[in-house]
Amino acid sequence: MNINSVSGTSSELIKVIRKAIKLLKTKDEITRHIHLLRNDIKYLKKFIRIQIYTVNENPLRLESNLSILKCYLAKLKQLRHTLDKRGAGVAIRSRNLQWHDVESCFNGRLLTGIIVNLNIKDPLVFLKCAYKSFSIKINSMLRQSMLKVNVILAGHFIQPHNLELDLKTFASKNAIIDVGTDLKQWYKTHVLDKLQAKLEEFAERDSGWALQEILHLKVNINSYIPIRGGVSTYVKVPHFIATKRAVVNVTNNDEYCFLWAIVSALFPVQNHNYRVSSYPHFSDVLNYESIQFPIKLNDISKFEKLNTTFQLTYIMKAYHVTLIIIIILYHFTWIKSMSALFAKQLSNRDHKKFFCNRCLNHFSSNILLEKHTSHCHEINTCYSRLPTSDSEKFLEFKHFTYQEKVPFVIYADLESILEKFSRAGDEGSNTRVCEKHVPFSIAYYLKCSYNDSLSKFQLYRGEDCITWFVNELLNFVTC
Repeated sequence: MNINSVSGTSSELIKVIRKAIKLLKTKDEITRHIHLLRNDIKYLKKFIRIQIYTVNENPLRLESNLSILKCYLAKLKQLRHTLDKRGAGVAIRSRNLQWHDVESCFNGRLLTGIIVNLNIKDPLVFLKCAYKSFSIKINSMLRQSMLKVNVILAGHFIQPHNLELDLKTFASKNAIIDVGTDLKQWYKTHVLDKLQAKLEEFAERDSGWALQEILHLKVNINSYIPIRGGVSTYVKVPHFIATKRAVVNVTNNDEYCFLWAIVSALFPVQNHNYRVSSYPHFSDVLNYESIQFPIKLNDISKFEKLNTTFQLTYIMKAYHVTLIIIIILYHFTWIKSMSALFAKQLSNRDHKKFFCNRCLNHFSSNILLEKHTSHCHEINTCYSRLPTSDSEKFLEFKHFTYQEKVPFVIYADLESILEKFSRAGDEGSNTRVCEKHVPFSIAYYLKCSYNDSLSKFQLYRGEDCITWFVNELLNFVTC
């Protein structure tokens, strides 16, 4: 293989192996291909392990190709085993699934493995059967740490009209598993339901593709360390932040840096703002009942509900506290001046910038900021999410429950009577008009999305009902 195109060469090898499996008849032929495939897998594993990636290589593609080659190796072994049993006159009882570890291009990953499909045709049946192998491996890995897991279903699909064959994958998002997780319910929610929905969506979107074979279910297992909102060790802010004098970092010697950051914002001081002794104790001014520390990020909204005078998240309150986390140990500090912290990233000028705490837009004056703030909460009720992978490169909208409602909608219905119709010159035509629709009644319902008192229903009967309806529409446009 050429080291500059290992991923491409392995992709071509997959096509050859896929065709060969259908043609192999004897045990010797199968054994020879098993030996060749083992050598190719060994080379690919070594290439991933030493991570000699060039600009032409895609590490994820290498990992995917290694998974497929291991899948076909298992299929060849199963085929040879079937021939052995059949030749010996023994009843054949083969396994439908097998687990195989796969070398990953991600050094921080605990384990990557594939559940190889050997005989199952139905994807839903395969996913249900794969749960046993999945649960055994997950329970084993939970002894090391909490886990973050996602799965990828891989299969070959074919276009019947031109016999084009293509590999399709369907991935789930990473989700947390700990010792208290109901693994069966987790699997149903994050694997069965999610992948079944994606398969159905694919069938509706890309009509014509038919599933030829299910290859494997790839399982990516990562260690999960919860983001802890504070630690007992004081952490210095990076030098490039400290020199801006935009952040107040209280020197705490406990696990309550989050609370000290809040107190420093509520009771600002001019001198020695880094000392704990410069502020009232957080237990005297803050309510943190039932919250465990170091605080978790998902407990911040709970803390806000206990302390309603200020805001930490996007909910509009009278006073806003902006915090920054030092990633090294997730240590909280208070951002005293957003302008001092971010202005140089926006412009080389020394003028102060005024930031909206909700959307982070910036303005040149406080007057402009106040004008913006009065509308920000009402207008910015949705957010933009840009594509994060090649699978999302096509622009589409499918979450219709989130779409903005139009102010007015008109629902109209027309009733007609059928009149006999005859026209000269239709003798040579294959289509003969027997009756025509003559409208005699029309009704519409005007629905207002923001004020139902503006909604109304109107009905009109008469030969000029179409003219009446058009005039009604014109009145709506001009009013």
